[in-house]
Amino acid sequence: MKLRFTAKLALAFCFTLLVPFNSLSAQQESSQASANNSDAQQAVIDSVKTYVEAYNRRDAAALSQHWSETGTWVDDDGSAVQGRENIRKAFAAIFSEMKADPSLTVNVRKVSLVTDDVALEEGSSGVAGGAQADYTAIHKLENGQWNLYRVKEHAAPQQAPHNHHLQELDWMIGDWVDQSGGATVESSCRWSKNGNFITKNFRVTIAGLDTLEGTQVIGYDASTNTIRSWMFDSDGGHSAGMWTKNGNVWEAQSSQVLADGRVASSTNIFTPRNEGRFDWKSTKRTLDGVSLPDIDSVEVVRVVDTD
Repeated sequence: MKLRFTAKLALAFCFTLLVPFNSLSAQQESSQASANNSDAQQAVIDSVKTYVEAYNRRDAAALSQHWSETGTWVDDDGSAVQGRENIRKAFAAIFSEMKADPSLTVNVRKVSLVTDDVALEEGSSGVAGGAQADYTAIHKLENGQWNLYRVKEHAAPQQAPHNHHLQELDWMIGDWVDQSGGATVESSCRWSKNGNFITKNFRVTIAGLDTLEGTQVIGYDASTNTIRSWMFDSDGGHSAGMWTKNGNVWEAQSSQVLADGRVASSTNIFTPRNEGRFDWKSTKRTLDGVSLPDIDSVEVVRVVDTD
């Protein structure tokens, strides 16, 4: 049996046991629960609150007093720490290595009374920037105090990454330039970490005008099952777009708010070509409801690194 006196162990304890005051919520099992049951459920929640206080003080001794003498925590892979004294030692080691205070959130979905002296707590928890986990915790009433008897962490189901939805936009990745109508547009497209977004940084240079720069993020929206984009420019404008594919052609229907509050819209059409080229044009352009001329097709060329 491996005992992980590491950051993972620290997180595992945090996920399963700690409830910040401002994130605590409990759904009572029934509006007809007896007053005695309600009091017991509240006592369990109050015990969790004082557990949080002890953790925030990094007080391993106080933490251990919230556990039954033979209490057990079980990780999602079956690893366990058993016994109040071992738990105290584990937390003492964790606190000695901790460099920053944790930022934890927990949703206690249910506290139900199994018997007069046994309660079952169910919920989910996480730490900022870290993973999420579901858990179940058994509390026992011992000498008037609800103690943790057994805690079992359940790994949250891993959601499939969204990057496969974007693979057909892989042709965009790279550095690009187009020069037309007295303007030079340079752009650089890169995958984000895990490939769930494409980030495009661009610069538009026109003689006699300030250079316009901006960032566009393209990603998959699971709520609508579509590919969407969001753009922000250095003038203070922003836009949102929805992407669809028809054969080899991509269309991005975009709505934009300019820095001065005017509203614009357009449909931008991208047609990938062989050998690092694609064509771009813009149609159905409007500004405050007034139609504007289309922008004819422009050839955009990949920048070749000659170093």
